[in-house]
Amino acid sequence: MDKLQDLSHRLEQAQARRRGNDSQGDRVPPRQNAATGIAMRVGIELLVAVCVAGFFGWAMDEWLGTKPWMFLAFIPLGIIAGIMNVLRAAKTINTQQDGD
Repeated sequence: MDKLQDLSHRLEQAQARRRGNDSQGDRVPPRQNAATGIAMRVGIELLVAVCVAGFFGWAMDEWLGTKPWMFLAFIPLGIIAGIMNVLRAAKTINTQQDGD
């Protein structure tokens, strides 16, 4: 029975510490977490679009033997596609926030 009381006592202490941390603001506010996630998503979408376009341009250069022209043609296309993805994501996020 002592072990059960000891466990109960330790659990109460841990819960009190956790409540104390929450009230002191040690945790990141949910809004800030959401903003960080959105920023990461937008940055990754832009980077991936450029990398995929660059890869396709490089692969076509290898296949057609036109180095570096296809690569140079596809990089701006990747940048444009990435910017369009960012704008689309921003519009979606804006719509979601207006709904809240």
